[in-house]
Amino acid sequence: MDTLRGSSIRISIDNASSPKNKHLSGTVIYERHGNKLIVKLSETLQSGEMRSDMMLLTPQFKKERFVFDTPKTEIMINGTLISEDDEHQQPGISGILSLN
Repeated sequence: MDTLRGSSIRISIDNASSPKNKHLSGTVIYERHGNKLIVKLSETLQSGEMRSDMMLLTPQFKKERFVFDTPKTEIMINGTLISEDDEHQQPGISGILSLN
C-alpha cells in the first residue's frame, strides 16, 4: 500500500491512562515518512484537561515503519492525544495497530 491516508484503523490498547475501552478506531488523515500517523478517532477522548479526537501514532520500535504487507499485519504503537492545531499534546496509550 503506497499511502495509508484514508485507511480505517483499529487500535487494541495494552496500556492506557484515559480511555475506558480497550479498542479505538479511526481514519488516517496524515502520514509522514512511514513512521508517524495522525488519526481522527471515531470518538473524543479526555486525558487530564485535554479533550480531542486526534491522535499521533508512532511505532514503539525506532526502526519500525507503518508498512502493512498483509491484511493481518499488526504494529506495536505509542499514541499521543493531540489538539487540532497540534500545539497541545497529552501522552496516553500503547497498543497494537491494525487496518480494518
